[in-house]
Amino acid sequence: MSAFLVGNTTISKILTEVTESVRKSQYFKERMAKLLIDFSDPEWQTRLGQKMLDLNQLALKYRYGDPKRGLKYTFQSVYCTKIEAVKALQCWLY
Repeated sequence: MSAFLVGNTTISKILTEVTESVRKSQYFKERMAKLLIDFSDPEWQTRLGQKMLDLNQLALKYRYGDPKRGLKYTFQSVYCTKIEAVKALQCWLY
């Protein structure tokens, strides 16, 4: 199995859909808050995106021995359909 570093746009698509789902569903927001997200932080998308990027780099380290690079993630909303967001999530998970 291979691993690769996803782009910021891929992570932004995922977080844009999470943001939209949180806005539309109080149940989803409560479940996500219990698991990992502090929605009181106005920069929660950037913080979560940075954690996702760091985890992606860690996978590359374990798979190929790649050193961690000092990559920084900043959230920018990206228009995408739900299918594109799911595909972005699949890409990140791979």
